[in-house]
Amino acid sequence: IFGTGTKPHEVREFESMLRYEDSQMFGECGFEKGGQIIITRAPARLDVMGGIADYCGANVFELTLERATVVGCQARSDRSLRALSFEIEREGNLPGLQISIDDFYTNGELKSYNQIQPLFRQNPKTAWVGYVLGAFFAILKEKCIDHLPYGATIVIKSNIPMGAGISSSASIEVATLTAINHLYGLNLSAQEVARMGQIVENRIVGAPCGIMDQLTAAAGQKGRILSILCQPDHILETVPLPPHAKLIGIHSKVKRSTSSSAYIDARTAAFMGLTILRKELSLDELRDNYLCKLSVEDFRKRCWKILPAQMKGEHFLSQYGETVDTVTQVNPQKIYRVRSRVEHPVYEHARVQQFIEHLKKAN
Repeated sequence: IFGTGTKPHEVREFESMLRYEDSQMFGECGFEKGGQIIITRAPARLDVMGGIADYCGANVFELTLERATVVGCQARSDRSLRALSFEIEREGNLPGLQISIDDFYTNGELKSYNQIQPLFRQNPKTAWVGYVLGAFFAILKEKCIDHLPYGATIVIKSNIPMGAGISSSASIEVATLTAINHLYGLNLSAQEVARMGQIVENRIVGAPCGIMDQLTAAAGQKGRILSILCQPDHILETVPLPPHAKLIGIHSKVKRSTSSSAYIDARTAAFMGLTILRKELSLDELRDNYLCKLSVEDFRKRCWKILPAQMKGEHFLSQYGETVDTVTQVNPQKIYRVRSRVEHPVYEHARVQQFIEHLKKAN
């Protein structure tokens, strides 16, 4: 799908590997010699500002990076779905997994998301395949296609470090879904691909991320920073960097994951705060469940005193019941820092908007 124009170097390297006649690598991967192979690419992203607040409806500011995931996809003559990765073994994982389309069904009925999760979690060393083959299940479940007419082989090559906080998982999801989009002729837009990627991560992998990573990988532009209002996925504009300005991301080597307990607890506490505010105050701003519709001034004047600094899960559940968040659950035994987890996204949303205006004036 890259045509004959200038191609990213990762794609050229991937094509060279495919054409290397003496290499048996791709035959072993399940690619049939002479068969058409769809090649797609999705970049990593640098969260310039706002990223932690995307699930609260914040304005986020995201830049695509040179590092990327490249995917090769080929239709199969059987009903098998196979995923393989060149780099995943470095992380202590197994390089691939093969399943059948029939594994998605029980007695002819498509399984639920909860029922399909164990298929990708049987072995922790192949759990990464959920990001890839889970996309095939998601397009069925979300009715993007009635049935899968044939299987596929997906081969992945990525130079994005896992756990570095630059969206290695979203890059894999978007590259895979873009390939699937072309393979089955789904005609999904970039935003629809991003939404499907978020569903894969939320409902199959079990990581409660927002949509900014997938949307940046699917719709970002080289050299321009993407301004997204996550209510839920509105692209506002792209902003160039001022002349002679550069952004540098430094890899701290500290592993980051949206499936970590720290991330999940922060998100859970934010939605606990939202639930408290909706019950204690009749705020029109919160009827769509976006905390970032609150202004900093309203938060300080009306909300700060109402929110507890911390609250045990069981006390929250007895007073307010479950939150509106569909991808997290309040743990009765945990103590959540509610006020600060609401305060940060409200302030961060305002900071991002100020930063964008200053950056635009500097151009």
